[in-house]
Amino acid sequence: MFGGKESMKDVYEILEELKSSIEGGYPELPLSMYASRELFELEMKKLWPRVWHFLAHESEIPNEGDYVLRYIGPNVSVIVAKGDDGKIRAFLNVCRHRGRAFSKVDRGNASFFRCPYHFWTYSNKGDLVGIPQDETFSNVLDRSKYGLIPVRIENYKGFIFGNLDGKAESLENYLGEFKWYLDLAIRGGDVEVYGNPIRWVVNMSWKAPVDNFGSDSYHIPFTHRSTYSISANPLKLEDVGLQPPEGVKKVPGGFSGYQFASAKGHGGGITSLYDITQENLDKIKELPVPEKIYQIYPPGLLEHLKGKLSEDQLLALKMEMLTLAITRIRVFPNLALIVHSLFSGEERQKYVQDYLLRVWRPVDVDKTEVLTYCLVPKSANEDYKRASYRQCIFMQDASGILDVDDVENWIMQTRMSASVIGNNVKLPMVQRLKEGPVEDFPLPHSKEVQVFREPADKSSLAWWKRYVEILLS
Repeated sequence: MFGGKESMKDVYEILEELKSSIEGGYPELPLSMYASRELFELEMKKLWPRVWHFLAHESEIPNEGDYVLRYIGPNVSVIVAKGDDGKIRAFLNVCRHRGRAFSKVDRGNASFFRCPYHFWTYSNKGDLVGIPQDETFSNVLDRSKYGLIPVRIENYKGFIFGNLDGKAESLENYLGEFKWYLDLAIRGGDVEVYGNPIRWVVNMSWKAPVDNFGSDSYHIPFTHRSTYSISANPLKLEDVGLQPPEGVKKVPGGFSGYQFASAKGHGGGITSLYDITQENLDKIKELPVPEKIYQIYPPGLLEHLKGKLSEDQLLALKMEMLTLAITRIRVFPNLALIVHSLFSGEERQKYVQDYLLRVWRPVDVDKTEVLTYCLVPKSANEDYKRASYRQCIFMQDASGILDVDDVENWIMQTRMSASVIGNNVKLPMVQRLKEGPVEDFPLPHSKEVQVFREPADKSSLAWWKRYVEILLS
């Protein structure tokens, strides 16, 4: 059954099989999709050069001369810098003389970048401004042709994305109608990065956590049972001495929610004990925000965000606040954001929200660098920001209470995927297969962005479908 010629299928054949199973109405994911060496090589050629990849947040480089070092895919090193003119630019981390990466520093402030190899020097605007022994180049070298190679970037409400494909659509079009939910999660852009990104490397495929994070609420009561058994978060209304909002109906059967599936590969969901219906939204609109809610959220948040969020988004945020729902967002291919309400354990800020932004960067087919950015509301005071940052670390850094559960799953998935059985084992992606989208969902939905009850495999399928489309195109 396993091994032999059958296990050595051409990578395009495997992709076509997955595409056919999705289109055929009974999707099955070949286990080898996670850790196929051939797929990894194909991703470097066809995926990473074409997608919009999150590089940095503008709050990381507030001053002229500030820069950070980031990657697109496994090995394309990129410098994001604010020049002396105040403009943010990105460049390949490649000296134009002999191709050495000129920077190894994660972040800093510099007027110039100097390559250690031959000391060619560039301004923080990318211009070649210094060549030792310049006369030996016989005045034939035109410096204007050998500045740092620019990387196309676009800024979405403070979030800086890079793209290596000169023909790619704009970032706005890439995000599409899913921007409505992204804006809700990032509070209309009224957030900033607190501290440095937390980084570590795990022996797993980058696709295992990506598949899980935006799509899989199914694992929460099982993988994270220990977290919930000790009531270690997330918060429920009764934890803070609040009664359920009057007249707002709960989800039948308990903890559930809704899942987003974008035709552009984005996804996510809202997990809650309360139903998102027009009737419930109408009730929420009438209710005041209890004072205790503003012990969890920054005081005056709704008023502060007027003008940054639409009226419909503010109402959705108010429902999140009054029900302590959990919001998850995934931007294709490898960026995710989750917002929890948590018990902080700190005397001056007992409760808090943490805004976790995460990128999974492939280092190799079975090795992934995890980058965790802890976001905080700009409007919050320093006590709140510090407590939020501490909870971000407590929940989901390398030894975080949630990550230690998740990572073991992803490591074992990767090992099995890379084994001789990988091509022969098919994984059913059929949770809620026969259920259509929630047509009466009161928040935005369309043919491009559909909404389903969760747990479900719908968001995961949207991601894999887009992934296959790009690799086969």
